[in-house]
Amino acid sequence: MTCGFSFMLFGSDQGVFGGILNDPAFANQFKNPSPTIQGQIVSTYDIGCIIGAIISIYCGDKLGRRKSIAMSCAFVIVGGLLQASSFYLPHMIVGRIIAGLGIGQSTAVVPMWRAETSKAEHRGKLVALQMVMVIFGIDLTSWINLGMTYVYANEDSRRFPIAMQCFWAFVTLGLLACTVESPRWLCYKERHAEAQVVLARLAAKDREDQSVKIELKIISDAIAAEKAGGAIGWREFFSSGEQQNFRRLVLGAGTSVFSRWGGSTCIGNSAAMDTNWIFVYVVVIMIPSTIANISWRFYIIFAVLNFAWFPIVWFFYIETKGLSLEEVDRMFKIKYHAGKNMSYKEAARLSKEETEEYKKQGTEGGDKVVVAEVEEM
Repeated sequence: MTCGFSFMLFGSDQGVFGGILNDPAFANQFKNPSPTIQGQIVSTYDIGCIIGAIISIYCGDKLGRRKSIAMSCAFVIVGGLLQASSFYLPHMIVGRIIAGLGIGQSTAVVPMWRAETSKAEHRGKLVALQMVMVIFGIDLTSWINLGMTYVYANEDSRRFPIAMQCFWAFVTLGLLACTVESPRWLCYKERHAEAQVVLARLAAKDREDQSVKIELKIISDAIAAEKAGGAIGWREFFSSGEQQNFRRLVLGAGTSVFSRWGGSTCIGNSAAMDTNWIFVYVVVIMIPSTIANISWRFYIIFAVLNFAWFPIVWFFYIETKGLSLEEVDRMFKIKYHAGKNMSYKEAARLSKEETEEYKKQGTEGGDKVVVAEVEEM
């Protein structure tokens, strides 16, 4: 629910200005801005989102997922209040940028948090539900904007819809207090006892349950192997080693590009979200003037591009259904070492089998070893 409301806030922010730009009170207050100025007003929010996604690269691992999301909500609340109380264009733009900082950060951190706290078999459903909440946020804001058209030439017709984003940010903060930190982040910070408690809560089992300890061991081993490789710098980030970092970046960023030039929204991790928001900025800044010049024909571009993305996704994107995050990592390593002689489908199968074999050994014969290793953490 917390992830859902966070992305409902995202959708609300995305859709709110669509109706406000045509509001008479808005036009009068800001001296009837031209399509170019309208594009600048809207796109300054996306500049904030770009910066927010960059911030998450450095703050996400330092603060943890929950604190990062709380910080993003604080940015949205401050930015929303500034926008709702604005009388001058610079005032509005500053509010748009600050709110963008929050949305950029949350859209980078929330998907990671959701993936790190959900079971592999539920991950796809939760991604779909998250996107449903984005669309619901856009639709709800559109209905609010429609309702405000009956409050004709009144400042409330623009201030109330903008201020609503603060409400959803407070809802997200309230739900956040009832959630757990990412067990993978806790292991990364060597807080294994807390991670064990979280894994037990997520699985609805006792913390001393054997399956919980095995899961903790799998996560801890994966993180230990990652740390053993040394700190990941920008050079490694763009490398094509066994972790296939650059390929993952291209795949994640690619969906963002497809979605923006297809006329819809998308989510992704920090690097992918930076790409996402850059293309959002490009699209948003050009929309008002382009529609003013070619009208409905602009949407034909989106339709054609959506058809063009289909074969790219079909031939180049990798299926990760049913794999845990550690199994996805292992799949890339197996494929890298096997080379062209193995498909990603086969690598995914082997990765899954390795995990199942490890769990079987821990349950049948190696349980004492696993318990001892967990207790030493």
